[in-house]
Amino acid sequence: MRPTSTTDLSVSPLAHVGGQEWQTQANVFDELYTLFLVLGTLVGIVVITYMLYKAYKYREGRERDDDDGFEEPVLGELPVGAEKGGKKVFVSFAISAVIVVSLVGYAYASLLYVEAGPTEELSEEDILEVDVEAYAFGWNFYYPNGESTTNELVVPEGKAIDLEVTSIDVWHTFSVRDLRVKADAINGQTASTWFIADEPGEHRVVCDELCGSGHSQMIGTVNVTTEETFLDWYEEELDGDREEVFGGEIDQVGGIETTDDGAEDVDDVEIGDDATGDGDAEEDVGDGDQDVDDEDEVEAEDDDTDVETDDNDTEEEA
Repeated sequence: MRPTSTTDLSVSPLAHVGGQEWQTQANVFDELYTLFLVLGTLVGIVVITYMLYKAYKYREGRERDDDDGFEEPVLGELPVGAEKGGKKVFVSFAISAVIVVSLVGYAYASLLYVEAGPTEELSEEDILEVDVEAYAFGWNFYYPNGESTTNELVVPEGKAIDLEVTSIDVWHTFSVRDLRVKADAINGQTASTWFIADEPGEHRVVCDELCGSGHSQMIGTVNVTTEETFLDWYEEELDGDREEVFGGEIDQVGGIETTDDGAEDVDDVEIGDDATGDGDAEEDVGDGDQDVDDEDEVEAEDDDTDVETDDNDTEEEA
């Protein structure tokens, strides 16, 4: 049974998880974009306005007053203008430095939040861990009980979804654009990302790295449902324990069981005649020897027959 959901693709600025409000990745990136856009626009307006004013004030052909303190610029020297010109240059550089450093600091702090996410501060009951495995050309999603779905990630609303992304072949990039979720899927490496969906709905999963002829068809779906609908689906479709789904670690990825330190567990295999097939091999060898012996006897009998025939022909001619 496929869980149903609405088609509302809106993302709330603040997600409610564990009784607290958290910024979603979409909100963080939207704020950064808006901040840079507004400040860049204001700075551009100020700079261009000031430049046009100066260009008009000191335009060629105007009548100049010798007492206005204007000094013509000299090639190779900093144009300071009047007595306060140097101070103006210093103030303009200082303001620019403060703006740039503030923007860089704010952006860096925001990206640190995006990288870490709220998963370290939430309880296990508010986190769902899912492993994402990319392949040419699709997606496998592994849940805490080791079962998987293909090209559809079903998650509950109001939970922090912790994703571990990797690839089994070439380089892919897991991307859910309207949730602002993106992580490289590289064979042999694991990238971590997270998101919070505060409302039910469907979101499109695409590959943002050119990976081959089927790149444009490498499409999946993030299906956000209510928590109760998700638990029913998890129990019925994946045969999972609804009491252990949240906060549980993935026991199995791609059919390979892993330990806590990431090392692979290989079951002991009893090696014997039945397991290795040595007994059958010996029988086959024995049969082969018998076949060779039979062939040798047949060839010897044929030779004897040819000899007897030649003797008979010789006696007849005599």
